[in-house]
Amino acid sequence: MSDIFSEIDEDLRRDRLKSVWQRYQWLIVGVVALFIAAVGGWRGYSAWRASQADTFGDRYLAAISLAEAGKSDDAAAALAALSRTGAPGYTALAALREAGELAAAGKVTEAVAAFDRVAANTSQRQSLRDVAKIRAAFLLIDTAPADVAPRLLPLLTPAGSFRHMAREAVGLAAYKRADLATARTTFETLVSDPEVPADLRNRANLLLTLLAGEGASAASVETKQ
Repeated sequence: MSDIFSEIDEDLRRDRLKSVWQRYQWLIVGVVALFIAAVGGWRGYSAWRASQADTFGDRYLAAISLAEAGKSDDAAAALAALSRTGAPGYTALAALREAGELAAAGKVTEAVAAFDRVAANTSQRQSLRDVAKIRAAFLLIDTAPADVAPRLLPLLTPAGSFRHMAREAVGLAAYKRADLATARTTFETLVSDPEVPADLRNRANLLLTLLAGEGASAASVETKQ
């Protein structure tokens, strides 16, 4: 008797499946086709992205080759184009290198503007934006030293990753505009901070020695490793 009921249940299941298939077969086929198309599309997109990255990588290396050959203007133009149309990983690198090539060509105003564009681009990583701020500030030490400290103020927080380099730029800008007291205080802070890298601390000590020779009293001029 149980076998009969089992056969009846099996027949009912088959009938229900047949009914569902007859009613929804086109929907089921459509969903399966859509899934297959999505998988194929993603694979195609991934392959396209990889191809684009290779292309942009070649263009970036070609621009660097121009720079190494001393063709700063040509390199800057190639890097500018790449920074506008490159793959995400290359746009910021290209923009930073473009600004560097402009600086190497003596085009300080254009270089600062290029660094500022990177610093203002919220789609880029904060670390790259901070690097752009630092590099622009160092370019301004000779031409607009009064602008350096206001630009770098956000980087001078105790936890700032680039606070030491920012403080060095602030000290150099103060020295450039003959604010020797601020320069001395800034360099003393660098010398006394155990987290400051040794090479930067040595530069700060050297500048304190220079300041002492120019009549600014320095609290410490001993080289600390």
